[in-house]
Amino acid sequence: MILAYARALNYLQDFSDQTNPFEQAYELLQTVSDTGMKDAEWHLIMASVSFNLQIYAEAVKHAELANTIIAGCADDMLAFYSQYY
Repeated sequence: MILAYARALNYLQDFSDQTNPFEQAYELLQTVSDTGMKDAEWHLIMASVSFNLQIYAEAVKHAELANTIIAGCADDMLAFYSQYY
């Protein structure tokens, strides 16, 4: 449930009057980080949120960790993020 909510917050920027839904999503994801560390989906969402917060090194780190859990699942993200990192 937390992953779905964080994913939704990540896409709210254009549709929300909240000051920064990315920060809210980041904080929310941190609440389940001990479980998320073993979950490729958590890392993928964390990578996307980190990228949107312009924490590019962290975005790359999470995409790479997702790839170690499910090979190739973050290849497109890494190709895109490498332009910024």
